[in-house]
Amino acid sequence: MERTVVGGLVALAVAALMWAAGLAAPGGADGTAAQALALARGLSPAERLLTVAQRAGPAPGDLAAGGYSRIHLRRVTRVGGRPVVWDSVRWRAADGSGRLAERRLTARGGPGPATVTDYPPGALEVAGPTVVTSVLDLVGLRYLDLAERAAVLRVVAGLPGLAYRGPGDAGTIAFTVDVGGTPLTLAVRTTTGEIDGWDYSDAQRVVVVDRTRVAALS
Repeated sequence: MERTVVGGLVALAVAALMWAAGLAAPGGADGTAAQALALARGLSPAERLLTVAQRAGPAPGDLAAGGYSRIHLRRVTRVGGRPVVWDSVRWRAADGSGRLAERRLTARGGPGPATVTDYPPGALEVAGPTVVTSVLDLVGLRYLDLAERAAVLRVVAGLPGLAYRGPGDAGTIAFTVDVGGTPLTLAVRTTTGEIDGWDYSDAQRVVVVDRTRVAALS
């Protein structure tokens, strides 16, 4: 399984930020302490995020084994000015191969027919044109271990215009960054350092329903 953050731009930013911050690798402190530190008064937005990166502990998926990342997303987009909900499950192997199963949910909340697409090696790679979109591609394609999650948060902490928006839902805190003049809001789980969702203005909202490692495509 890959152990480094995909994408040269992201990797370089991670290395520079870790050197500049002089922080130790995250050691798995308890989630209560991480949350308290992240919400403490007097911290800048970057300091809050770096605190989570340093103090976050393991996630349930860290204990799973298998050659595939499986990321389950719920996406809300707009079609003709109206919100449309998509249920998306993505499997990805270390060689960049995998599968996407996506279905549009009906107005009553039930699933429509799923579209399943298989991808050859190298097809599922991070292709974001900016650091922010590369991070979101990474989070949406591959399971990240504790060290990788911390590295991603350090990248985000170094972005210009980072703003803290306060507590979110279910143990998350929210941050906003500017993407081409449009605000992007990220929900970060303080106990694990996972990015649990993002909201790109009115264009798209994404919630990570589940993420883990599995042994095979299903």
